[in-house]
Amino acid sequence: MLIADKIALQELNYLYAQYIDFHQVDEWVALFSEDAVLDERPLGFGVHEGRVAIRAYAEMLAASVLHAAHLVPNILVAGVGSDEATGSVLALVEAVTRDQCRMRYQISYEDSYVRQDGEWLFRKRVVRSTVPPEIMRAGSIC
Repeated sequence: MLIADKIALQELNYLYAQYIDFHQVDEWVALFSEDAVLDERPLGFGVHEGRVAIRAYAEMLAASVLHAAHLVPNILVAGVGSDEATGSVLALVEAVTRDQCRMRYQISYEDSYVRQDGEWLFRKRVVRSTVPPEIMRAGSIC
């Protein structure tokens, strides 16, 4: 894998965070392949298969979240092939919902990436908490 590919995959992760934080649904959904899977079951937010389902999830988030900040300082990418890669990302996510619930998550993303038409996209993203649930609940104010 070339350094340029690693930089492009880091940028993909930064855009993921920025687009969802600023409710840029179209741009966020475009970061996923048509057959992508976004699996947030470990956090209790379900699994979303395909861009249509991912869009519906993003629209729900945009409607219910007033403010969010995804901090993604740790992005590790491993090469699998010329048009596929895997990676993991650690993130700190803070959000305030429209009903004033404040949430904080320390999570990891387990990613599969695919290059299509020269662009890197998410093929699969599994979100997991890196903190036990009882500690996570203690960091939320609802």
